Amino acid sequence: MDLGEIYNRNVNKQTISMSSGGIPVSRERDPNLVKLESDVFSRINDEITPPREEQPKVESGTVNHVSLEQAMKELANSIEPIDDKS
Repeated sequence: MDLGEIYNRNVNKQTISMSSGGIPVSRERDPNLVKLESDVFSRINDEITPPREEQPKVESGTVNHVSLEQAMKELANSIEPIDDKS
C-alpha cells in the first residue's frame, strides 16, 4: 500500500456543508489550499519513494528443451566421482 492509497482512504475530499437556520450551506474548498495540499502530497511521496534503478538488460539465451532422460544423463555426466584423485 503506497501513500496515495492511504491518503485517499483517510482524507475526506467532499465539500463542507453546514446548516444554518434549517437551510444547508455548501462551501467549496479554497483552490490555493487544494493546490498546496497536492504539492505537499507529491513532495512527500517523492521523498519516501525510493528511486527506481534501471536494470541492465540481460540477453536472453536460447533454451533447449530436453527430455527427462536426456537431462538425467547430462546431470550424471557433469558430476565428478567422489573417489576421483585427479
